[in-house]
Amino acid sequence: MPNPPRPLTPERSAADWFGAELQHWRERRGLTQEQLGARVHVSGSLIGKIEKRDRRCPPDLPKRLDEALATGGVLTRGHVMVQAETDRHGPVPAPAPSARRPAASPDQIDDVLVHLTDMWHMLVRSDNLFGPVHALSGVLSQLNVLNYLLDHSPTQRRAEVLGLAACYAESAAWLHEDCADQQAAARWTRQAMEWSLEAGDDTMTAWTLFRRAQQATEAGKAAQTLSLSGAVLRYEVIITPQMRAAALQQQAHGHALEGDERACLALLDQADAYAARPETSGDGRSGHGDFATPAYLEAQRAHCWMLLNRPDKAAPLLSAALPSLPEIYQRDRALTQARLATAYARTRRFDEAAEHASSALALARGAGSIRTVNETIGAIEAMRPAAGHPPVSKLLASLQQLTEADMATPTELAAMRRAITISASGLGTTSPNPPVGCVILDRDGRNVGEGYHLRKGESHAEVNALTAAGDRAAGGTAVVTLEPCNHIGRTPACRQALIDAKIARVLIAVMDPTSRAEGGAQRLRDAGIDVETDVLHDEAMLVLGPWHASITHGRPYLHWIHEDGDVLSPPPSPHYLADVAAQYSTHDLVLTGPRATPAEGTPRGHGSDVFHVPEEPPTRDVNAAIEKLSATGARTVLLVGGDSDLAENLLEKGLLDAVTIYYPVGPASCDLLEIDFLPRGFTLTSATRVGDQLRVTARRRRA
Repeated sequence: MPNPPRPLTPERSAADWFGAELQHWRERRGLTQEQLGARVHVSGSLIGKIEKRDRRCPPDLPKRLDEALATGGVLTRGHVMVQAETDRHGPVPAPAPSARRPAASPDQIDDVLVHLTDMWHMLVRSDNLFGPVHALSGVLSQLNVLNYLLDHSPTQRRAEVLGLAACYAESAAWLHEDCADQQAAARWTRQAMEWSLEAGDDTMTAWTLFRRAQQATEAGKAAQTLSLSGAVLRYEVIITPQMRAAALQQQAHGHALEGDERACLALLDQADAYAARPETSGDGRSGHGDFATPAYLEAQRAHCWMLLNRPDKAAPLLSAALPSLPEIYQRDRALTQARLATAYARTRRFDEAAEHASSALALARGAGSIRTVNETIGAIEAMRPAAGHPPVSKLLASLQQLTEADMATPTELAAMRRAITISASGLGTTSPNPPVGCVILDRDGRNVGEGYHLRKGESHAEVNALTAAGDRAAGGTAVVTLEPCNHIGRTPACRQALIDAKIARVLIAVMDPTSRAEGGAQRLRDAGIDVETDVLHDEAMLVLGPWHASITHGRPYLHWIHEDGDVLSPPPSPHYLADVAAQYSTHDLVLTGPRATPAEGTPRGHGSDVFHVPEEPPTRDVNAAIEKLSATGARTVLLVGGDSDLAENLLEKGLLDAVTIYYPVGPASCDLLEIDFLPRGFTLTSATRVGDQLRVTARRRRA
């Protein structure tokens, strides 16, 4: 007898989406599991197990299922997402009948771990280049993959996955720390320690102890700093010289917090003997602590002098260390300049203090490091005794302008970046509504609730965050990526929910361009709530931009993704397949191949009454195609494949909004260099390596 269907949670994983989608189409066609099995030459029992995710779908079955159920290719596309979820490419053998959960093969796990390890090293390096908010999204995304692997890997491979997961968790901790979210940083460090202990990875365990010592220093806890640093040094048999240097200088910070100058300097001298070579890569490939170069240790010696209340000793060390920091490492240079400005201010050298604080402020904002912004503001505040001095008064005025322009404290900026990050969870499912995130801070600035909008007809981000916060929201601050709505539709007006919760302050990143929502911010002000707008507007538009463009232009945002003509020979790169499949779920509708075959980007991700996949592909006629795509309810459409006639026509008519092109790694051909490899009118926005290819993304320049 076939297994009865059971309720699934489609948003949990691609495999759940696939099972739910199969059940949906089978029932829509009025077929039992046995009847469908007979049509595709498998047992009804197998159909039931695939629907419940108890068995993996054989790779040759989705196409037959699509034909039998007339889905238009939905299941074939969904199966690609299942394979990509664990970086599985090509044929995947079905598990034994007794298996209850699919397990990855050794070769598949090897490929995934190598790929994720390379990505981790890249993230470590790019963090300092591009700032924490951009690196954090990548780290959290890969942690989701690693969590999936932990659930599905064979027992004998679990330790390897745990070790890499611990590295990613510690990176998440550092990035949250740089975003001034100490609570999240501590949580991820504890998770990294838990995973490293389970894996038996003593080196990683020692490193998590070091990171906890750093966090203790940041909190001004001398005894905890000394104890944790000492615990690291007890791993003397396995820690590298550079890790020893890092632990010794951190222990020195503990003595500095206690005011013990002699013990502090003695430990710093010991650390110098174990310093990492300056030519170490800085991406973790040479081991934890490869940043502990002589220049880094000198900067930390200066910081200890500051803790010992000796800015006169700190200033020359910081001044000497600054030239050795690469120009591209904006955050490190900003932090060093902020501390140098503080040292000069405390020694009443206000001209030099103002000069370095001005540079630090510009670098800190560019790097997106809230922690560094905090130190810079502290340096500027230390100059208030010389407020009448022209360079200082000018800097204080610029600080006031900065405050008025950013309209947020460092804590609020960190909360906004958190709201932006979680808002991306709604990409590909909220349309026609926007993907919005919200964070609620209590009176003391603590994160007490957060939420995002998942799909139309369900609670908005503000309501989800307020529900999580409960009574703690009263008198607090709501940080939201899009202006709260002022209309009553399927859900109540969000501005009224904020008023009823007794919110005292609201920060908004992007004002809502729709006329129905006009006035939300003003109604909040009318209710006596302090409202600030345009807070991190450009960063919020990284998520809201496509929806915003769709509203502005009155049609879906159109994104074409394909390989360059020189690399179309089969088989496609596994990294390319995974990278493209990963982008399906961030778009409402996906059109593939020369006929632009349609499918939902996230299978069954939208409400059926506000979104539908067309039965037939759109026509090649541009105007008719735009009209048909708009009628689906989609705000974002992804066209996949270099053989898409529709994409070519849209490009010719100036209607494509973004293109992503994959090129082979290696020297460019002469033909490529003779012309601009991007379409006319587009601006390059990102370029990165994906396996054996280069991924280049560009967006159309708009007036």
